[in-house]
Amino acid sequence: MSGGVVNFRWLSFTLSFWSTHEAASTNWAAAEFKDVDLSHQRLSKRALLLAQRLAEKPTASLSGACAGWAETAVAYRFLAQNELDWRHIMAPHWRSSAERMGLAR
Repeated sequence: MSGGVVNFRWLSFTLSFWSTHEAASTNWAAAEFKDVDLSHQRLSKRALLLAQRLAEKPTASLSGACAGWAETAVAYRFLAQNELDWRHIMAPHWRSSAERMGLAR
């Protein structure tokens, strides 16, 4: 901070924007993956958390989007599972997209 001057108006706007963005990202992920079913509740919860983290920071790397090393390690283990296919993870998103476009059956 140059000269010890703090622009509180800018700081307030920035904090407000990011808190709103994080809430919107969480709501988006919850709605988008509402019917995720990856055979185990634990896996479904991890898919939702990963979607939330990536929605909050869409341009970040996986480690940059996750909240700390432990969450990053869990995300990598989740994505490395042999019994999960990427199509299973993406299916709820595809269904939600189809619903928005009016293509749902």
